[in-house]
Formats: sequence, structure tokens, C-alpha cells
Amino acid sequence: MARYDHHDKPYDEGTRQKLRIYAAFLRAWIQVFLHTQAFPGPLRFFDFFAGPGQDINGVSGSPMILMEELARHYDLIGSSNRGIEILFNDFKEKKARALSDLCAARRYPFVPRIESEDFFKSFEGHREEIGCSPSFVLLDQCGVKFVTKEIFQYLTTRPQTDMLFFFASSSQRRFSDQFANDLQIPTDTPYWEVHRRVADCYRAWAPLNYFVGQYSIKKGGNIYGLVFGSGHWLGMYKFLTTDSGEEANYEIEAPLRQRDFFIETKLTKLEKLEEELEHLIREHVLLSDGAVALHCVTQGVLPTKVAPTVYKRLRAKGVLGHSREQQPRSSDDAIRNPRPLIFLH
Repeated sequence: MARYDHHDKPYDEGTRQKLRIYAAFLRAWIQVFLHTQAFPGPLRFFDFFAGPGQDINGVSGSPMILMEELARHYDLIGSSNRGIEILFNDFKEKKARALSDLCAARRYPFVPRIESEDFFKSFEGHREEIGCSPSFVLLDQCGVKFVTKEIFQYLTTRPQTDMLFFFASSSQRRFSDQFANDLQIPTDTPYWEVHRRVADCYRAWAPLNYFVGQYSIKKGGNIYGLVFGSGHWLGMYKFLTTDSGEEANYEIEAPLRQRDFFIETKLTKLEKLEEELEHLIREHVLLSDGAVALHCVTQGVLPTKVAPTVYKRLRAKGVLGHSREQQPRSSDDAIRNPRPLIFLH
């Protein structure tokens, strides 16, 4: 039986959602580094599963999204004196050739390197380039077997490097023994938890103070996961401001579970974080709005989604006070310039 190739058909809604998230984060990532000189050198982009650049209807895939975004920022790139280095790889020579022809036909202002190599060979050949200057690595793998523990941990140690990769959560759950990437997800894991379990594995492999975010996309009966990684809180914050801040494109929490004569409800992720924040503030572990906001980002949640509710609750309980001038904030400004919380007891 021939293997299904999503480039041979129009992209489905799940794929389009994935590409929208990629485009939104890519736009924010480029703008951040074009407006700072703190990280010198060219902007480097690595897409190791690039494909032919578009679907059968000409809808842009990840390579064309990058090339179009860079073209839109052409003047700003020039004024910032930034170089641009791009690597596109696809192990199918036919797709790499189609991508090369497409880039040439559209005459983009930046010329990518295009290769057709096995992923591991391509990665090995370019691994030392990653992180030499601001780098963005995209790994839109088929299945889950390519982002191994070794590769993931290597990328987390590279400076100035953000990564975004995709995996077939449902395949990992059903066929875990067929993949050599150290991920072991119990086969009885509920479908709404698969993406979290997989992301938690990567989170456990990451070094301290490394940020790992996640998003899941339901396509028919299957779940496809997205994992983002950054060594800087701002990278994670920008990721959360895309559609990925909602964590999934479907209802992700478990339904009510009935046990004997009572019904036990499952707290949502946000409700759990609200309880955790309230406890940490009460215990004087988190002493500023910046610490609260950073804790939210570390947990993969925008502070605006939970912190205001917690502050209001604690003021009503007489734990926190506030002044008009010193109200705690939930934006990224809180992390940059934190204000101390006003404790009443």
C-alpha cells in the first residue's frame, strides 16, 4: 500500500492550523531579533522536513511561509545589517527539486540552501551551525521517531536557539514500541492526555530554566502534537501569544467521571494553575508580579489567563492589597520590571 503524502492533496484544516501557528510565531521571532543587537550575527533558519513548498492547490507550506515572511521584512533586514541563512532539506529528491524550482520561479530576495538528505545525515552536517547566531529550527517530522532524546537535548544546549517540532501523538500512543526515540507512553493513556505526556517527556529531558510549550491538533480520529522549546522566557511568551496559547484545537480536558454515588470533576489546567499560584503567593514563595508571570510562562500559560483571577481572589480574602500606582500586572512588562506584591498578612 502506498504511503499517504499530505502534499499530494489539499492541506486539511489541522495542517492549516499548524501552519498558522508556525507563521504567527515565525513573524514574532523575526521581529524580536531584527529589533535587537544583543545577539549579533545572521538569522539562521533550519527546516529539515521542508517538502515541496506547497500543497497540490498551491497553498504555502513551511518553506514558502518563511520565504514570504522574510520578503515582507526585506527593508528592515537591510537596515538592521542582518544576514540571512536558510537551510531546507527533504530526503525525497523529487520534493527538494520541486522546492528549488519554486524558490527560483518566485525570485525571493534571499536564496536558501536546498538539500536532499536523510534527516540524521543532514542534521549531523549542520549541527555546529545551529546556535552560532540566532537560530530557528523546524522539525515537521512524519511520526515521532526523529526527535530523539539525544537530538532534543543537543538543541536545548545551543545558545540563541528556538525549536518547533511536530509529532503524531496518536501513533506514539498506539505503536510506542516501534519508535526508537525513548518516548514511552502507556497504551491506556486517554487520548486527551497523550500530547501532555509526550510533552512532559521532553520537558523532563530539558535542562533547568528551559521553556517547553505544547499544542495539540485533532485531525479526524488522530492527535498531532506540537512542541516548542526556548532557552529564554520571551521566546515562550511569544509562542503563547499565538493560537498555541489555547493548548489545543479541541476540548482537551477529560469529561466528568462518575464513581459509585458521586461525580468527580477534573480540574482544568487553568484551574490547577490558579490553585497553585494562590498557594505560592500565600506562602510568600512568589513575591512580585514578575515572579507570578514568569511562573505562568514556565507552566505554558499566558499570565493574563490566570493571574488577574488569582489577584482578585486574594484581595477579596484579605491576603493582598493594592494601590492605584502599584497594581500587579500580568503582561511581559511584569517580568521585565517586576513590582512587589503588597501583602496584608
